[in-house]
Formats: sequence, structure tokens, C-alpha cells
Amino acid sequence: MRVPWKWKVTRAADLEEVADRADYPCVTKPILGHLGRSGDHRTRLARDPSELRGQVARALDDGVAMLVTEHVLGGRRTWRPW
Repeated sequence: MRVPWKWKVTRAADLEEVADRADYPCVTKPILGHLGRSGDHRTRLARDPSELRGQVARALDDGVAMLVTEHVLGGRRTWRPW
């Protein structure tokens, strides 16, 4: 069974590597969801490296560690983070 890829981004130095290696679109979300609410760092779709960098950099600036994960499409009831 294939498992979606994911990276934990806790510092700016990790962000460039993840942005360069990720497949797009991908999903960004706070590692600890309750911390993401304070700065509106919720689950979002990143369509390209620029969006990924912007979303994750803003969260890191606010002290919120993020996950970057593969965007997996589902069936009719697919949840869409946009």
C-alpha cells in the first residue's frame, strides 16, 4: 500500500529543501492544529513552490511548525482545503 509523502518543517532552513522536492499541488497544515488558529495558519493547498514558501514562512515566523503533505484526491466526498 502506498503511503502519501510528508515533511515536517520546523525551521526556515528546511523550507527551501521541501519547496524544491515537493510535488504540486500539496497541502500545508500546522503540526499542532490548535496553535495554527492564532495566526490563521490552517490547512491550505499550495499550488506551486511560491505558495508553499509563503504559507509555511508566515507560520514559522509566528512560531507554528508545519507539515507539508501530498495532496491525495478522493471520491465524490473529497474534502478540499480551498
